[in-house]
This record gives sequence, C-alpha cells and structure tokens, in this order.
Amino acid sequence: MPTELPPHPNLQHLKKQAKALLRDFHEGKADAVEKFAGLRLNVPPKLSDAQHLVARDYGFDSLILRHQPELEDIENDFKATPLGWATHGSENGWHREKGDYASTVEALIKAGAKVPATIEGTEVVREVLQKHRTA
Repeated sequence: MPTELPPHPNLQHLKKQAKALLRDFHEGKADAVEKFAGLRLNVPPKLSDAQHLVARDYGFDSLILRHQPELEDIENDFKATPLGWATHGSENGWHREKGDYASTVEALIKAGAKVPATIEGTEVVREVLQKHRTA
C-alpha cells in the first residue's frame, strides 16, 4: 500500500527525500540498496531514479493507469499497443539503459493489457511477459 502524502505536501521535502535515498544507497544502507535493486538498473542510480522511487512510494507509479487508457489501441503513430511500445523500448528506446521497462510492462498487464503471442523485449521484460502468459 502506498505511503500517504501529508495534507499539505511540500515539493522541497520530497526532493530531500529523494536525495537522502540516493545518499543512503551510496552509503550501502540495505533498505535503499533493496529499493534501487527493484529498478534493475544497468548503470549507477541517479537522482532521477531516486525521485522515481519516492514517487512510487506515494503511489504515483501507476497514476496514468487510473485514467483507464486504451490498452489495446493500435491506431496511433507507432501502430502498437502501450505494451508493445514498452517491450520495444526496452531494447530500442533512448532510455533503455536506465528505464524500468519491466515494471512498466507489469503495470500494463495488471491494468488489463493482453500478453502478446510473441514474447519480445529485454531478458527481464521477457521474464515478466512469460510469467503472465503462464498465469
């Protein structure tokens, strides 16, 4: 369950939380190391990764999915579903080295996206797709 934001959230406080989380990671604190491990980064974490984790802690990782986007829509510039974009992006996207595509794929499937017949993407993305194919 996400952490609840205080009644009057302060952006500076949230920024400080992200900086502290990143500092804790660099100091080897187990909780921070475990949180960053969930991102499956191929490069050392940056402040933006810590900000992502803080946002996730407050429940904003799946905020867009609350608006029920068209998960099977292929009538767009890319001629693919959002799940198709995520699997393709995991191998070819500009941010493939630091993006958390496996979590994105997981969130899309939990929101109702259909697992494709052909399993593609990076190894971790394929693992998520395979897990949901057999479920």
